[in-house]
Amino acid sequence: MPGAQEVTGASSADNRRLAGGFAVLGVAAFAAAAWLDPYDAAGRPLPHGTHRQLGLPPCMLNFVTGLPCPACGMTTSIALLAHGDPAAAWRVNWAGTLVGLLGAATTLWLAACAAGLPAGRWPAETTVCRLVIAAAILATVRYATLLAAWLRVA
Repeated sequence: MPGAQEVTGASSADNRRLAGGFAVLGVAAFAAAAWLDPYDAAGRPLPHGTHRQLGLPPCMLNFVTGLPCPACGMTTSIALLAHGDPAAAWRVNWAGTLVGLLGAATTLWLAACAAGLPAGRWPAETTVCRLVIAAAILATVRYATLLAAWLRVA
């Protein structure tokens, strides 16, 4: 990739510390996802709203319009993934499932970099930025497909 530089010298130690910090955040996020209960009282996967268990407010777009926002179901799908239910996670929000899988892979990569694996052209900051960009693209594509379906129905 043009302009990308390998991490060397003093910045290598900085990258290891940054990678370690991001890896800890990734592990904490997946621990929180495993702690959440993404099922209703009958044991069926929730369609969305699992984030409310974290004390967060309801989705305002969904509350006002009845339509889900681009991120609706992301927390639930990642929680279902953390509970070992990938099929339900995919049905709830396929983009969230892919973000969860990318997040898990990113967390493993960052942990390996923190442990001393050379980062090469994938230093911690670049890796996390790419994950965020991928998540935004996936959420946007999912939302575009939902909007297209709603417009056909309307």
